[in-house]
Amino acid sequence: MSTKQPIRLVRPKSIGVLWIGLLCTALLSVAAAPASLRIELLRGAGANNNAETGRTVSPLVRIVDDAGKPVPKALVVFAAPSSGPSVEFAGHGRSAQVLSDDSGEAAAPHVRPIVADGEVEIRITAAKDGGSASASVAQMNLGVELRTDSDDGVEFVMLAGAGDRTPARPGEFRSPHLVRFRVEDQSGKPVPGVEVQVIVQALKSPNKSRELDSFKQVSNQDGQIVAVIPLHSGNDPLEIVLKTGRNGRATTRYFKLES
Repeated sequence: MSTKQPIRLVRPKSIGVLWIGLLCTALLSVAAAPASLRIELLRGAGANNNAETGRTVSPLVRIVDDAGKPVPKALVVFAAPSSGPSVEFAGHGRSAQVLSDDSGEAAAPHVRPIVADGEVEIRITAAKDGGSASASVAQMNLGVELRTDSDDGVEFVMLAGAGDRTPARPGEFRSPHLVRFRVEDQSGKPVPGVEVQVIVQALKSPNKSRELDSFKQVSNQDGQIVAVIPLHSGNDPLEIVLKTGRNGRATTRYFKLES
């Protein structure tokens, strides 16, 4: 006499392996998804760039993620129009690439209005790890037709170190005890004998600073000046302001230092 055995349903091992594989694939897809970026305009919108007086405003942006956290070392590109009223970024032409700093901020190299008076739209793009964002800032060119070659002032270039003449890449500079700059004319040649006021300040907020030191220095035969970074307490980022005047044109430039 035969006894009936209960029927057992056995789930094939391959199904469990399949589910694990699908789960891993899904997790990898989420991990590989590019982070979404956003560009916040901090400075430069609606600014006038006056070629006659030399007063200009370089765009400043902050790159953040979906959660609003700063994104460091994002590649940020500032691009001016290829025709009509436009600007040049010092040492870069009509397009400049910079890296955002630890606070997510990226400043365009100082601008010089060119071609004609009128509105200039500067396109801004940011990218990192597959994520990207774009924005634009509108400025106005003034006094371009009135400017002559004899009216050209000077520009400042920050050097990488006390004995290095290679310009530092934005976002990669770490402040030493000495910071060296070069004074240049519009063609990039060093300009000796220019008196420059140097101001070292701590940035308490985007609109508030505390002056740490201020002095004047004359550029040497290589067009160079040196700023001494004084010791200070706190973790506030440092900024060096350079001011000078030449041929009736005032020039003021701001250089943020990473500690």
